[in-house]
Amino acid sequence: MQSTLVFIDAGYLSKITKHFGFRLNLHELSLQMAKPLGLWSRHLFIYTAPPFQSNPPTAEEADRRRKHDKWVNKIEGLGTATVRQGRCQKVNGEYH
Repeated sequence: MQSTLVFIDAGYLSKITKHFGFRLNLHELSLQMAKPLGLWSRHLFIYTAPPFQSNPPTAEEADRRRKHDKWVNKIEGLGTATVRQGRCQKVNGEYH
């Protein structure tokens, strides 16, 4: 069986799972995505951005960042995924 790399946009996936009210095991998802194609998911890359932080961050922003960092450390601690982080900014009152 050939191996492949799987790339997941965590921001988009988060919106979908919240909308439909379910949770996913990202490692299992990567295996299930590759399987129908006769592939084995060798490694998972997760693309995300930490939550927006004002200067100085509000208590809510700091809490969201702490939870995000905990999630990233948990994912990377498993050794089956790499988390790549971008940047979140506020433009005209919306986060991008």
